[in-house]
Amino acid sequence: MRKYINKLLVLCTLVAPLALVSCETDTDSNPVFHPNEGELVLNNPANAVNNTYDLANSEGIVLTTSQPAYSQDVPLATTYAVQVSLNDIWTNTDEAINFQELTSTYTTARMTVDASEINDAMVELYKAAHNDEAPTAAMPLYMRIRSYVRGGNSSQTYYGERVSNSVMLPSVLASYQAPAITLPTQLYVVGSCVGTAWSTWKPMAPVYGLDGEFYTVIYNDGSAQFKWGTYENDWRGYQGFVAVNDNAGAGVADVDGDNHNIGLTNGGWYVVHITSKINGKAIDYTLNIEPARAFVIGQVCGDKWNDSDPAWEMTAPTSKDGLWESPAFSVARDGELRAYVKVGSIDWWRTEFTVQSTGNLLYRTTDIQNSWSEATSDYATGLQNGQKLYVNFDANTGEIK
Repeated sequence: MRKYINKLLVLCTLVAPLALVSCETDTDSNPVFHPNEGELVLNNPANAVNNTYDLANSEGIVLTTSQPAYSQDVPLATTYAVQVSLNDIWTNTDEAINFQELTSTYTTARMTVDASEINDAMVELYKAAHNDEAPTAAMPLYMRIRSYVRGGNSSQTYYGERVSNSVMLPSVLASYQAPAITLPTQLYVVGSCVGTAWSTWKPMAPVYGLDGEFYTVIYNDGSAQFKWGTYENDWRGYQGFVAVNDNAGAGVADVDGDNHNIGLTNGGWYVVHITSKINGKAIDYTLNIEPARAFVIGQVCGDKWNDSDPAWEMTAPTSKDGLWESPAFSVARDGELRAYVKVGSIDWWRTEFTVQSTGNLLYRTTDIQNSWSEATSDYATGLQNGQKLYVNFDANTGEIK
């Protein structure tokens, strides 16, 4: 019985923290953890000497390694991580990044290492050592394996960590893949004329059916400045546009020195309309400042559908927090609200909106042939003669009363 007791003590001391096996049962099958015994040997890949690995046209590189003897009794679950280097140096410093460990890990001693992960790591290592220049020719690649057993209460707790020998693949071709260029799916504005000054990132509404185009309505008290971005805290300025078109006489200017804020020197309400276009590996953005005009249309106008009908234009307030007011409704049929911001010469239905039960404005992003009911169930309908629409464009809220 003594040998069983000794074995149980060793198991509880070394293996229990790993939660790999219970110590409650005393049997000969309990594994004993040996963190430092045996070698981890990485084999040279087959055909490595006379072969060029073209990573862009490969699924992966097959590696095989010895199984570490973490237990002399039964195999313990082992994790393998792959490390790559261009110079066979396996230390990283503040001055030089010599190797990378790939993201994917493996649980068998034979693994197909993802070619795209190897490619990306090689490109990053090469650019770091060559002033951000991308590789253009095949080069040697060194690879090694790190093995360990997971345990404890955290997946980041490792036991029995070992590294293998390194092997050299004499000819590996890595290719820099430029990120795919796509048009933005959201733009924002921020500034002294938006919400809480320089804190509120106001989402711009998309122009329906025109990819990469966005608009919003802002008020200028005579000293407005703002920035824009593709996400909150992006902080792009005047210099981020390839062209600026002041179609409203707003007095658009590049202001505030190196901050490059977009300034408007003439007071009033304006539409900020930004377009984007792919130009090679870049996106060209154009800023258009238009006069701000808003209208109601359709059933609340006696079933009139004329674009920019002055009889149904909303009246603008004289402050940022003021309410735009529509003419009194002359309801036809069930009185569904359809309203829009007029943005340059763009058709009204590309920039239309309605009011939700929450009081928020809902801008059109989907196809609507006849009614907002085709896009949502939460929209203003059942309106009556004499009611009006009131809109706060700074907060993007509305009310009908």
